[in-house]
Order: sequence, then C-alpha cells, then structure tokens
Amino acid sequence: MRRAAKWLAWILALLIGVPVLLVIVVLLGANTGPGRDLLVSLTPGITGGQVALAGLSGRFPDALRVATVELRDTKGAYLTLHDVVLDWSPLRLARGVLDIDQLTAANGVLARQPVQWPAAIVVRPKSRIASTVSGMIFSVGPERCNPPITVCSGVP
Repeated sequence: MRRAAKWLAWILALLIGVPVLLVIVVLLGANTGPGRDLLVSLTPGITGGQVALAGLSGRFPDALRVATVELRDTKGAYLTLHDVVLDWSPLRLARGVLDIDQLTAANGVLARQPVQWPAAIVVRPKSRIASTVSGMIFSVGPERCNPPITVCSGVP
C-alpha cells in the first residue's frame, strides 16, 4: 500500500510540478532580451502572419510595451500602431474577464481596410470599435482614443 501511495505522490507531483515549472520558465525567459526576441519572431507564425511586433519591452505578460504593432493581411500592413502600452490582468481571463488597465498607442495609421475583416471584429472609423473574443465582448469608442488613429484617404 505504501508503494502505491509513493507512486501516486510522484505522479501527482509530476502532473502539478511540471506545468508549474514550465510556466515559471516561460515567464522568466520571456522577460529577458533573447526571450523577447523569440516572442517577436514567433508572433507572426502564431497569428498566421496577421500580427507583427517590433521592440517588445516591459514585463511579460502583464505590463507590455511594444515599439511597433502591425496588423496585416494578404496585401501587407493595414494598421500600424507605435509606442503601444498594455497593462492588463491576464489571470482574469481564466474567469472570462478581459481586464485592461491601460491600452494606449502614441499614434496609429489605418492605411486601408483589410482585405477581409476578421469575423469577430467590426471597425467603423468615427464610431465604436467592438469585438467578441471567446465569448467576451469589449468595445472602444473614439472618445477613448487619444491621440486618434489616423485614417488614410480612401478608407471609408
């Protein structure tokens, strides 16, 4: 019986310990220069080429700073944001709550409408930007954008 209890204890330790250790390694690694560079290089692959980052800094994952964020489609970048700041609570996502303390950009350019807007996102310049992500709904109105995003000519 003691032998079975020891085996069970080792199995539980591995089932709990390995994921916890993996999270610790990822968090520590992502807060180093090479770790940030790896995140920047992995982002296009993870997002299917739709998001590109440059100049990642800050504390991963809750207090990020990004020099440049580009949203892309098959024709290239359609939205470019500079000096992006994201302060949020990633642990609240486990309860289905998107809790953002600060999401700002020094400036941004909407060069054109994307070839096809993602189904979950509706953007109408001079109105609200609304999105549903995994059943969570959030929206951003123009009154919350400071400075406003520059909409290039020809973009309705």
